[in-house]
Order: sequence, then structure tokens, then C-alpha cells
Amino acid sequence: MKLFSRSLLVPALLCSGFLPSLAHAGDADLALPDAAARAKITFDFLGLSLGGSAILTEVTEMVGVFNMLFPRFRSIGVARKFQKLLKWYTQLANKMGLTLESNLVAENIKGGLINPYIKNLGAVRKGGTTPIEDVVDYAEPITKKGLSLMQGPGNDPESVTGLVASGATVICFSTGKGAITGSAICPVIKIASNERTFLKLPRDIDFDASRLLHDRHSLDSLGEELLGRVIKTASGEKTWSEKWKQRQFQIWTAGKLSL
Repeated sequence: MKLFSRSLLVPALLCSGFLPSLAHAGDADLALPDAAARAKITFDFLGLSLGGSAILTEVTEMVGVFNMLFPRFRSIGVARKFQKLLKWYTQLANKMGLTLESNLVAENIKGGLINPYIKNLGAVRKGGTTPIEDVVDYAEPITKKGLSLMQGPGNDPESVTGLVASGATVICFSTGKGAITGSAICPVIKIASNERTFLKLPRDIDFDASRLLHDRHSLDSLGEELLGRVIKTASGEKTWSEKWKQRQFQIWTAGKLSL
């Protein structure tokens, strides 16, 4: 198998809505994409040494974290583009008599979250600590190398479609409960945040990130392993969702408040 060039990788980072509330999730699968970026020989995972790119979305789960993200925006102009996306979503919610602050589901609460802002902190952690080079609209093709944020909802099938339209070649999908959906147009690598989920779904989950907590694996070593899996997937190795023909496809409808 001829390996896909790292410089052409455009991984997109996504998590299921339940994940951030599960124990240790922030210490396992949410941290790994950044670890893959920081590992000595795999720093290009987020496009920083060989000219590649990466995309992060789920804007509804970035409410309340602007001040934390602000130092990472490449310029004031990029920061303002992000604020514009948040404003659009907030105004849409207001027109419907809703607020983005209510983006907290029963499983989040059961998992111990006391407010949506803690959930949102976990959501943005997937993008690591690298600079945010650009902010694009839903399905708008990225033009900058490095990490871009894409306008989009937390609903997984809608987000995946937009990410692929923006240029993603592989989806890194972290899940705590064990979402098994795939995509009709792009490979999806499922990353489990806890051992219980991985053991229950060994033929659905592609990568067990809980080893960070149980098997004395370092963040960097697991990051390199994850990068290797991403490269093999981009080179043609099938993920479980592809093997099971999980080919979900959904486009985000303008004016629809998908959380």
C-alpha cells in the first residue's frame, strides 16, 4: 500500500455530543489530535511543517470560549470572523425563542457537567494549541494552511458533510458513548474516550484512546499512533464504518438551529 503524503492530509476534528461529559474524556481522545501535532516527527498533522491543513467545527459548542481562543487567532480579522459566526448563531436562536446556552443534553448532565461552558471547553480542546489561521463558512473551501474553524452545528452528519466540502480528507471522530455513524463521502476514524465503550464496540471503534489512562502510554506515543492510523486510512485502509457500509449523509439546512 502506497502511503498518502502527510503534506496533503486535511484531517477534520469532531466529537459526539455526549463525549465531553464522560469521565476522563478531556484527558484522552480530545487531547490526542494535538499530541499528534506536537510529536517530534508528526508535527505536520495539523499542517505546520509540511504545509498541510486541519479543520475544526461545531460552533454551537464554542460559545463562551472566545477569550480562551483569542490568543490563538492569527489576526484580529480572523478573530472578528469567528465573532461574526457566533453572532449569527445567537441571533438565529433568539428568533426562535431559544439560546445557545441550553446546549446541554441529558447525558451531559448525567456525566457531571454543571453548565454548557464546561462542555464547550472540551469541544475546543480538540484543536490543540496551534494558531487558528482562518475561519470559514459552512462548506466553504479552506484556503489557508494550518488550522481553520468552520461554521457548523454540533449535529454529526451535518457537520461531516460541511467539513468534507471544505476540504477534509479524513474525519477524526471522538466518541464517549460509541456513535457508529459513518459518512458516504469521507472515511471516519472513531476514537473512544473510555475502555468500556471500546470493549463493547470493538468492531465499530477504530482507536482506543483510553490507553492513555490505563496502559502507561504517553500522549505523544498515542498521538503518533493515531497519525499513523490517519495516514493508512487516507491511503486506502478501511475504517470500521466503511466496512459496515455506514454511509450517512446530511446537509445543514440554512436557518435550521442544529445544536
